[in-house]
Amino acid sequence: LTGTGKSTDLLGLARHEAQATASTFATIGLEAALPTEAVLRALVNGSLLEGHAIGEWWAAQSKDLQFKFAGEVRRGITAGETLMDIVRRVAGSPRLGIPGIMEVSRRNAGALVHTSIMQVASDARMAVYKANEDIMKGYRYLSTLDGNICVRCVARSGSEWNLELKPIGATKLPFIQTPIHFNCRCLILPILLSYKELGADIPEPPTGTRASDEGQVRADITMTEWLKSKPKAYVDDLLGPGRSTMFLNGKLSLSDLVSGTGRPLTLEQLKKK
Repeated sequence: LTGTGKSTDLLGLARHEAQATASTFATIGLEAALPTEAVLRALVNGSLLEGHAIGEWWAAQSKDLQFKFAGEVRRGITAGETLMDIVRRVAGSPRLGIPGIMEVSRRNAGALVHTSIMQVASDARMAVYKANEDIMKGYRYLSTLDGNICVRCVARSGSEWNLELKPIGATKLPFIQTPIHFNCRCLILPILLSYKELGADIPEPPTGTRASDEGQVRADITMTEWLKSKPKAYVDDLLGPGRSTMFLNGKLSLSDLVSGTGRPLTLEQLKKK
């Protein structure tokens, strides 16, 4: 947040994320519209307390605590503080004489701050997508390719929805905007119309690459392909030995790991399937 050497606030973060998202369209020759200032202000005002991943937690908290938390996060970002500085504001630090504003562990406070900021960034990206649906045909769930991803995000990896957020292709799970849980690092990406679909008779852009825990891989690699390229011990650690064996033996797909609402299924429930 402070890489440019200038302090920013959450509205500034939203502006930056919107501009960065729009610039990705430009890399393949498409001009993207930006959401209005009013739209960005509205999403920032709602993101911290109403985001999907944190909304349930906040529903159980007092209005006073909600107000104080949002204020501390905004104040920390405006002052150019690090994530840990903001966590100390929220959780407190007896050693440093910082009282904090809530009775939660530093780890929990860190997850709350991280997820809240991710929510603002995600809302800004979605605002850009909504402003450019004339050059899109849907949305895709991009899961992080490393050993720390959860089963919920493994199951959603590669899922696609149309512009009305209805599942398309092999997708069965309902659309949920990221972050879908605390510390979620996954993204919703736009599915852009091809040059041919846009009426342009020019070659399509190259596929490109994306990051994984073992370096760059094909951008269009599926979670299934990626996991099946790993040693069984790696897949065991990620999914659990029972789920791993059924997946690697072809007895279930990754989307089978969760219920129709996205809730992880137990090993017994999976065996019954």
